[in-house]
Amino acid sequence: LSIRRQRQMCIRDRVLLAEPDLLVADEPTTGLDAAVKPDIVALLMAPNRTTVLVTHDIGVAADHTDRIVVLHQGRLIDDAPSLGDLSHPHALALVRASGLPQ
Repeated sequence: LSIRRQRQMCIRDRVLLAEPDLLVADEPTTGLDAAVKPDIVALLMAPNRTTVLVTHDIGVAADHTDRIVVLHQGRLIDDAPSLGDLSHPHALALVRASGLPQ
């Protein structure tokens, strides 16, 4: 692992040890092997905490969140409880590009 990736992992682990009530995770799965992504996301999405997951990986968002909010050029364009409820053309294009069912 690169030094940068090792530092990111240490920071993540230190934050999780503090057991915060609110966690904002910005691209927490970037650069991770597909095999470890579910484990890391499960750690972040503890039932006793509110987690805001900021990601380009709409599949991770769909699998682990109660709500999906899509931004485009810094503006909120869609807000829904699931992928199937998204309605904005850009949000639907993200879902199609991910290969996930709508």
